[in-house]
Amino acid sequence: MGYIRLLLAISVFQGHAWATFPPKVYEFSGGVISVRLFYIISGYLIAFVLTNKYSSIKNFYISRALRLLPTYYFVLIISIITSILLYIFTKNTFLLGFFAGYNDILNKKEIILLTAPQLTTLFLDLYGFIGINQDGLFLAKQTWKNVNGYQFLIIPQAWTLGIECWFYLLAPAVVRNKSLSIFFLILSISVEFTVNNSLSFSSDDPWARRFFPSEMQYFLLGVIACQNRSKLNIKNETIKRLLYVLLSLYLIFMESIGFLFLIYILFTVLIPSILQVSKKLPLDRFVGDLSYPFYICHMFCIHLVSNLYADFIYPKSLSFILSIFISIFILIYIEKYFNCIRERYN
Repeated sequence: MGYIRLLLAISVFQGHAWATFPPKVYEFSGGVISVRLFYIISGYLIAFVLTNKYSSIKNFYISRALRLLPTYYFVLIISIITSILLYIFTKNTFLLGFFAGYNDILNKKEIILLTAPQLTTLFLDLYGFIGINQDGLFLAKQTWKNVNGYQFLIIPQAWTLGIECWFYLLAPAVVRNKSLSIFFLILSISVEFTVNNSLSFSSDDPWARRFFPSEMQYFLLGVIACQNRSKLNIKNETIKRLLYVLLSLYLIFMESIGFLFLIYILFTVLIPSILQVSKKLPLDRFVGDLSYPFYICHMFCIHLVSNLYADFIYPKSLSFILSIFISIFILIYIEKYFNCIRERYN
């Protein structure tokens, strides 16, 4: 579902762009919903490949690392290099600003704690639970009450990869077991209900969207959809195409239409059918492959435009175009190479 995946990535971009370049712009389905729909897609696809593709769990994890890390490392490296160059020539610390600003407060162990996980995609979601004050690091109940560990992420949106990694650890145990999938789905919903009714600040981050036990339910919706894909797949091709168009329009105009709570169920039920439609669309695979590099590089592009071209007449458009350009470069010159290596582990 390439076009839908890119639409969701653009929705996240819109949410981040207007925060940097106000006023607020139309966000389509919105950042939070879009990320959770990505989780559903991930749950479906991971369940499918674990059931039908990989000969061993080891090969699955190697393949996942080769899928996520090259693009992540490329953007991480250019972010660090750009930050260093900007500091040398303009004294602007760019994406390393919080490390520079709190260098005198944090001790070496705390700096390592905030740095080391960024060398992988593991535990990046937990940065939202770290607060920083004059005494150093502490466990934060609310993300935005203090300076937060999230602000030390060089690729800020990569915290969602930490959530993904928790699911990858769980996936081999649940994707072939329908009863276990349903058990963990109920468990996740129960955890979210308990958190929401126990913590007065549950509507704030990190509990609102960075707590994997609550977010796990969206991956499991995708897993359950994959397990029941033969039952959910609509046979009539015309109806499938119509539903694909209607779902796409709903994602675009969701903010105006409302009924936001329905989208997760609709998406889960329709995902087997819309995948069948997507496969027949021209350039769908290429467009879908752009969604991950676009998602990973877009904040770098937004901040770069904000720092270097703040007075540009259309900064959001420039950020978007730059994000697409870098995404295409990554897809052609980085991901294509590592995808060839991934084929060895199928």
